[in-house]
Amino acid sequence: MEHLRTTKLPAQSIPTFAETVALLMRPENQHVKFNVDVKVQNDPARLFALMHDIIAAQPGWETRLAPRILLGLWHPTFLPHAKKHLPYCRRSHISGDLNVSRAFFWDHVDAFSVWFGALTTADGEK
Repeated sequence: MEHLRTTKLPAQSIPTFAETVALLMRPENQHVKFNVDVKVQNDPARLFALMHDIIAAQPGWETRLAPRILLGLWHPTFLPHAKKHLPYCRRSHISGDLNVSRAFFWDHVDAFSVWFGALTTADGEK
């Protein structure tokens, strides 16, 4: 990861989750919220356990960091792992399929990030 760079100039390194969390904990960044777009290629149990370890290592994380993190979840299999390892983080469902949103996420997330085209259909209007 430390050798990856952005393709646009000036080429910059891509921060790790731990580096990003440390940046969020700086006094001048205490107002910043962090939306984590969790990709489906990850192993949710491993990923969320690692995320918890990084978050919980910060002083005052329960009040100064956790309320500012939003987990963006694409797939229902991620929900139980998010609830188990990161119960203090808010959750959102990222989708273009309203049926999946209703069936699996409706009562388990705080927000929805839905592809606008899905909302313009009769089902979306409903």
